[in-house]
Amino acid sequence: MMLRHPDYKRQLMQMIGIFTALMLVGPIWMKAGALLVFALAYRSLLSVHFDKVMERVFLLGADNESDAFYEARRSSIDWLFYPGLIWCGLVIALSLMLKTPSF
Repeated sequence: MMLRHPDYKRQLMQMIGIFTALMLVGPIWMKAGALLVFALAYRSLLSVHFDKVMERVFLLGADNESDAFYEARRSSIDWLFYPGLIWCGLVIALSLMLKTPSF
């Protein structure tokens, strides 16, 4: 449901795009820092989006304190978080392989 909303999808793609560009052109120390910041910021953005989706009127009857709710929340966030994290890891690996050594 989070990916159906165009604003949420745009924000997620913008974040991935910005960090992808930073990881491609930045120095090695910046790549590691960017990956760490990306992981923290992307996870929190996904959490905020999930909470916004769950505040919708037709979902107000959901029991937000149940174990099933927390499991669904964690699972849906993980389904979007890990592919984004893997993508950024691949971008870093590719940029390190293509980087020419400087003397």
